[in-house]
Amino acid sequence: MTVFSTIHELLAGKPADAVAFVGSGCPSLTYGGLREHVERTVARLNRFGVGRNDRIAIVLPNGTEMASAFVAIAAGTTSAPLNPAYRADEFEFYLSDLKAKALVVERGSTSPALGVAAKLKIPVLEIVRASSDPAGVFELVPVEGGETMKDVYNRIVPYYTNSILPELEAGKNVLIVAHGNSLRALVKYLEKLSDEAVSTLEFGTGEVFCYEIDGEGIVTGKTIRATNPEKHKV
Repeated sequence: MTVFSTIHELLAGKPADAVAFVGSGCPSLTYGGLREHVERTVARLNRFGVGRNDRIAIVLPNGTEMASAFVAIAAGTTSAPLNPAYRADEFEFYLSDLKAKALVVERGSTSPALGVAAKLKIPVLEIVRASSDPAGVFELVPVEGGETMKDVYNRIVPYYTNSILPELEAGKNVLIVAHGNSLRALVKYLEKLSDEAVSTLEFGTGEVFCYEIDGEGIVTGKTIRATNPEKHKV
């Protein structure tokens, strides 16, 4: 049995035209293309100040991008995939224990890991793909500024009080659909939650938080409607 000491050595032995990842609605990626992708990813991580001795947490759904990200990121760092189904307190434990230098998520992620990363001041990198990219190819893009929960709170609350609350006071029902951290900031404001409490707040798939607001903007009632009431994650 051949033993490889690095990912680079493992990939070097594969024919350049052999398929590494099969595309679905996009071109397949060959081993030659995968080797180039790995080199680009490691170089980009280095430009972000991330290198061989750093630990990078990866929170991605199962699939081609997850497999490709693990291979490419592990080629130049210590790569630590985390279960995307973890709760906020579990993410906080693992990210703290890892002493993660960065967190990698998919673009548009609403994972509670983002709120934890903001709390722990861990930079976030998003995986971004173009529609023409072969399977598994992506670019790592830093989240500019890495908004903290305080930043999100200071952005969301004025919008709520100036734009949404007047509609509620006029007797209208308002449906709010937003990024997970924006929703956490709003719930923090409405329920007067502490920083610690909001960092563990999670929204289950299909859950809707319903608030009753009186004429003075005070919350008078709350219910949670869910497709599966047995799996509230509050």
